[in-house]
Parts: sequence; C-alpha cells; structure tokens
Amino acid sequence: MDKKDTPFTFVCYESNMVSINHNTWWIDSGSTIHVSNALQGMENLRRPMGSEQHIYSGGKMSSHVESIGTCNLVLSSDFILRLEKTFYVPSFPKNLISVLRLAPLGFSFNFLDSDFSLINKSRIIGSGALLDGLYYIELQKDVAYNSMHVAAGLNDVL
Repeated sequence: MDKKDTPFTFVCYESNMVSINHNTWWIDSGSTIHVSNALQGMENLRRPMGSEQHIYSGGKMSSHVESIGTCNLVLSSDFILRLEKTFYVPSFPKNLISVLRLAPLGFSFNFLDSDFSLINKSRIIGSGALLDGLYYIELQKDVAYNSMHVAAGLNDVL
C-alpha cells in the first residue's frame, strides 16, 4: 500500500492467544512482510531505512523495527525456509510469515480444515495446524539448530 509515494507496512494478527511459544511462527495472509520478535535464525542484519522504521498493525498501532535481515527457519521436514527481508520487532507479539511474500517465489499453501501444508516445487516442505484462528508452521524440534545464526553480524547493526 502506498500513501503519497511513501510505502508503509501493514500486518494483521489476532491477539486472543494466552500462551504461545516464543519460537512459534504463524501464517498470515494479511501481512505484507515477515516479522520476527526474536533474533533466532536471523542473518545479514541491517538498520531499517525511511518507511521501514515502523510497522503498523490492527488499529493502526505502530511498532518500532530494530533491524531487517534474512531469517532461516528449519521446518519439521528439514527444509530450510529463508525468509528474506524479515523485520525484527522485539515488541511484536508473534512471529509472522507473509503469504504475500512467499507466493511470488513459487510457494503455495493448502488449507484443509484445521491443517495446512506449505508446498514448493510440487513437494510438501512444511505443515501446521489451526490454533485459535491462526495457522502455525511446525519447526524442527532441535531449537539450537533453529537459533544457530543469532549472533551473526548483530554488533555491526545495532
């Protein structure tokens, strides 16, 4: 969405979840960006510029973006999902995967009842389930592997 040649970012999420794992990732068809509230799996970090410095969510609430980078998620299938241009927002309540960002790259989503599949090149590479109105994607159980890129380049950015 553009407003007078100044693009801004919008994310849509439900806030009804009482207890969620900090490392849980949610599929969001309304978000225009990927959002992470932790540095797990992040690399190639850089400072946000111009309109990237804040994101806007429901009710036009603004959140400060601390950095932007590539987030590597190791899915339960061992597939490494590279989320380019992920916005690091520590105050954000959920980690979001933007359907709008993945679809042009050849990824597709199959939603069926309370389950979904992430597909790439006609192969199921990830899966998840519906929980309180949102779908989450299953990551590899080895959390240490999912966070191996945490410190890469952080001191150069902040």
